[in-house]
Amino acid sequence: MGDKYSLPVPKAVNIKSFLPQREIELCARVRESRLVRKMEQAELAEILGITRSRLSSYEYAKAPIRYELGKEICYRLGISQRWLATGDGPQSPYFDVSPNLEFKIQPKTLFSVAFDKVLRPYIEERESELREFCGEDVFNAGAVGGEALDNFHLVGDSPAKAAAFYVRKAVMFRLQWLPPELQIEYAMGIIEADKKFQKKFGKKLASLLPPSQRAAEFPAPLKNPAPLEKLKAAFGENDLTQVSLKRKMDSVTEIQRLIKDAKAKLSQPGAKSALAKEIGVAPARISEWLSGEKEPSGQYALQLYNWVYDLKPKN
Repeated sequence: MGDKYSLPVPKAVNIKSFLPQREIELCARVRESRLVRKMEQAELAEILGITRSRLSSYEYAKAPIRYELGKEICYRLGISQRWLATGDGPQSPYFDVSPNLEFKIQPKTLFSVAFDKVLRPYIEERESELREFCGEDVFNAGAVGGEALDNFHLVGDSPAKAAAFYVRKAVMFRLQWLPPELQIEYAMGIIEADKKFQKKFGKKLASLLPPSQRAAEFPAPLKNPAPLEKLKAAFGENDLTQVSLKRKMDSVTEIQRLIKDAKAKLSQPGAKSALAKEIGVAPARISEWLSGEKEPSGQYALQLYNWVYDLKPKN
């Protein structure tokens, strides 16, 4: 199996099946791509959400591979849809396909048929663009990076819709794995980028909205807001306290770090009384926070955070 563009090919196996030869070869390519990536059947089966025995039945051509499963295999293993369907070209990259294009594929359609009747011209057009963009040798080696792929819109969709798709995909990916403190930093970065965009294209953007929405969508910018104030301006005081800061405080590590830093600052004579007066609680409440008996929450967490790290708004 495979060709001069493929990754190292595992030893072929003799498959006896009632399926057409093309479907047998497609099934064998699934097994080949799994072995090349040194994955066990059970591992890939779990990723695909099917049983190991079911995956085995596909790999040994006991059943044909339909589009939905083939699409998932391509996505999870980074396989080119054309390579899986035909065996031609490099094994990668995988191409994101527009849902609008996939609507043309009937349920339970074989992956090979869906490729031939719907995907082929779009995939081949995108491959041609990548060859020109990256060079023939890079493309044939399957070494096209994600940065290059992001320069091309979804297969079968407009560049504008594809741009929105990739932005949403990138934001959700970051927010799923970043720790709480970096989620806030990432959000601030997005807010700053959006403000720069509004500053550059504000008049044009405002002209696209009804007059009743313009003031709400494009308020006058704050002058040199402090980092915490930037988040307040974007999310609102209550939302910041209940959502953004709560994410940060929900991390045990961050709570412990805040209390540790608070203890160091409160070790100075009179500091505890000054803090209690400033945030409006009894000194005994602060002692409970420092001892670990209770944790500050809501507005108190925000006030303690501001006080410990000197983030109080400047007049």
